[in-house]
Amino acid sequence: MVKESTDGYVISGLVSNNKYGIRSDPIGKRFGRLKSNLGFGPRYVFHSIKKTVTTIMEKADVRADVILDIVGHKNSTVTHVGSSMQNQKKAIEKLVYPLEYL
Repeated sequence: MVKESTDGYVISGLVSNNKYGIRSDPIGKRFGRLKSNLGFGPRYVFHSIKKTVTTIMEKADVRADVILDIVGHKNSTVTHVGSSMQNQKKAIEKLVYPLEYL
């Protein structure tokens, strides 16, 4: 996906209509259409995936700072330089996401 990007983002081609250029709204809308097309109801929201991924990594004993870096959260009580891409890759490789509905 990165190699195919036209604008430097992993998910390229998203246009934000807000004055700050925040891309979360078009990402949320694209996700909503995709999940509806796959037959998922309103109970499943984008945040559900983020929470599930966080839980799976916690159960796989991934360090909290690595999880925070992957899911994009900031922890105001912890100061760190950031986890390495190698550690993030190892953490992501531990993910076995439950897609029994597909």
